Amino acid sequence: MGKYKTQPNITHGRFDLSSEDGLQALLDTNHTDILLGFSCGKDSLATWLRLNDMGFNVYPWYEYYAPDLTFVRKNLKYYEDYFDVEIALYPHNNFLNRMYEGVFQTKQSQLVFERIGVPDIGRDDIQEDMISQYSLDKNTFSAIGMSAYDDVARYMFFKELGPVSYNKRRIYPIYDYKKSDIYNLIVESKVKLPGDYK
Repeated sequence: MGKYKTQPNITHGRFDLSSEDGLQALLDTNHTDILLGFSCGKDSLATWLRLNDMGFNVYPWYEYYAPDLTFVRKNLKYYEDYFDVEIALYPHNNFLNRMYEGVFQTKQSQLVFERIGVPDIGRDDIQEDMISQYSLDKNTFSAIGMSAYDDVARYMFFKELGPVSYNKRRIYPIYDYKKSDIYNLIVESKVKLPGDYK
């Protein structure tokens, strides 16, 4: 179990478990380091604020759809300054697929991609790389900004699986937040949403 005292005592599929209960279960078992898939959107931003408020050490990453866009660099720099932490960058799987299809490149470079293929980089791969990059415990959790109130599919997802998965090492810190709760958290923090988000 590494540095952790024990595994969180969480029952899968409990829709009545609050997000605060899930987060507190991690803290109670010394899971203070946590990864965050950050998109610059309201849900991931509220998730980061929530984790900060509860005392987690947050290690965020961002998946880009196109490399080195000026407005993306500006947004990420703003949040790095606000939270005083570096945001790791990874190519989104859609970006890699587009490269294979010839987008963002010359015909010559496309031929290279067709020869060597395109790596399939998923959330599990990023999670493992982040753990290695920052020398974190192998059981470090990832936080994902999703709410059960977004749509029926997500409601059913959380109803069946609950807000925490120990097998996948994932937690959903705002799963029981309505849109108004999310915006209230952001407004109270005085942090800004990206201009392109409006």
